[in-house]
Amino acid sequence: MRETVAAVKGEPRRLTAAERTELRTGGPSGPTVMATALKALAAARAGGSPTELRAALTDIAQAAISWQERI
Repeated sequence: MRETVAAVKGEPRRLTAAERTELRTGGPSGPTVMATALKALAAARAGGSPTELRAALTDIAQAAISWQERI
């Protein structure tokens, strides 16, 4: 498994095992979840709020990891 960089946490380091587990929380995953997260990212970028942008990027990372873990 590739290590996930902690950029989703705003830090230039590798995620810890606990942080990876947190991102893999149960729930829906797949292309629909990823598409929704990408749309939210586009809206956050357009809005210009750094806080909303960071949250949207975290959601994308969580969607990607959840999807990867289930395939």
